[in-house]
Amino acid sequence: MKNLYKVLIITLFIATFGFGQPDPIWTFDDYWNFLPNDGGLAVAGALDIQNDGDLDILYTTDLGANPDIIMYPMGILINDGTGVLSLGSDTLLIGAESSQSTKFYSYDFNNDGLDDAYIDDTGNDLGYLPGGQNILLIQDADGRLINETNTRLPIQNTWTMCSLFGDIDLDGDIDIINVNDRDEWNGTEVGTQLLLNDGNGYFTIDSTRLPPEISEEIAFPSGVLLDAENDGDLDLYLGNIGELVINDELYLNDGNGYFSLQPNAVFTEYDSIPGVVFQVLSTDFNNDTFDDILLIYKRWDSWDYRYADLKLLLNSGDTTFLDASFGIIENDWYEQLYYPFLFSIERITTADLNNDGFMDFILGEPFTVYINNGQAIFTQQTNIMPFEEMGWGSTWENQSWHPYFVTMTNTIPGDMDGDLDTDLFLSNYGEPLFVLYNPSNELNINETMQNIVTEYNINQNYPNPFNPVTTLRYDLPDDALVNITIYDMLGRQVRTLINETQDAGSRSVIWDATNNEGKPVSAGVYLYQIQAGEFVQTKKMVLLK
Repeated sequence: MKNLYKVLIITLFIATFGFGQPDPIWTFDDYWNFLPNDGGLAVAGALDIQNDGDLDILYTTDLGANPDIIMYPMGILINDGTGVLSLGSDTLLIGAESSQSTKFYSYDFNNDGLDDAYIDDTGNDLGYLPGGQNILLIQDADGRLINETNTRLPIQNTWTMCSLFGDIDLDGDIDIINVNDRDEWNGTEVGTQLLLNDGNGYFTIDSTRLPPEISEEIAFPSGVLLDAENDGDLDLYLGNIGELVINDELYLNDGNGYFSLQPNAVFTEYDSIPGVVFQVLSTDFNNDTFDDILLIYKRWDSWDYRYADLKLLLNSGDTTFLDASFGIIENDWYEQLYYPFLFSIERITTADLNNDGFMDFILGEPFTVYINNGQAIFTQQTNIMPFEEMGWGSTWENQSWHPYFVTMTNTIPGDMDGDLDTDLFLSNYGEPLFVLYNPSNELNINETMQNIVTEYNINQNYPNPFNPVTTLRYDLPDDALVNITIYDMLGRQVRTLINETQDAGSRSVIWDATNNEGKPVSAGVYLYQIQAGEFVQTKKMVLLK
């Protein structure tokens, strides 16, 4: 009954006030004709250069394959701490270049506390749509990103659809799964591979840990690592095994990095129809501590390749995933995008955009914000992005792929201005570039909703995974003695964050990945538990280094 009252109250506020403001509420800085040599930005990602606590931007410039150019230089945009960007010095990049980059990732691969970069590169120098060599840049103590691909990665011709990162064998470092497409059309012979990290950022292939149907088959448009069983290790979800037919599969990790098929784990109505699972992300969307799945799938059951849809698969807690796509309101993209010569939806990114502890998501093409109510019900957020003021309306002249929608090929969430909320870096395959600043707690009447606390709750920490700081938010319907404690996976106490009486309301606390003695803890999975009165709840989080 209490939950019913809460839903009714929330529904009343939504009906009365709406999910947004009538006018755009984000502010922005724009950068037109900003990159050197009239260059354009192809793929970008955020990382901390020079370890100053600010999110900078690393970008590639390979805008389309050019037979006359084998390698293109990369560039850096330096953040001054307030979100304002300037061109980074060329001396910060040593041998950093790419041929046809598709995705960018940032992790600390060699466990030195500094952000490194990994780029999927499919190549453009071997013929029509060839394979290429993925790239690894290691940051040194002087803040320089050095191309150490030749010494740290296997040298081979691959067509990587996406790369997946995590501590697969639970030894405290970041391993890699390259989800590769091996076929005649791309000239590559390398299937999906597992690259194990030796702890110092040197990788070797150990695909014996993957079943043959993974390492030897050809068509893997996308996948994701997630903890499907809530047991502290990373499992593997893949779509399109062996042919272009959608047949999602879940492979469970035995805790030592060896994967085996979990039959009948994913239940969707599109199973076995022609098409592709185009992109997959995973996080806990409904606040039950289990990792869920959000994906884009594209159907090929007619001449109209443009048919695509968002799918939400909720983890039932017993390694099965059920289709809960009905929770994505206004998900009829086929009807909206039906227009000659056009594409379908692409590029999803998750982020907590309104600081309520629930993971929202952004669709990049066409650009759409979906806000999560905490129970995996997503509603489109309208009129919050000032595209007209940005000079980026939904017209052909402004490079939008669709005449009625704004598109962004790069959507990078992160705290750009240091105010502890999620801002956005945006670009659309070239220029201009934008930094949009989140007004914090204004997106979906969050400030009003914070005053209506009817249940004890602790939200999923954000960011998660994190390095080295994360925020834990929790709700107290009554005044209570509150204890929030961090534990490792063996149940040993690591840090007590809160142990005091607090007033009712919505609150938060920050953990900086240190123990009770103030010493940094190692990378891995940790538990955080709240006790307030008779209420006890535990969740997990992942620290990366």
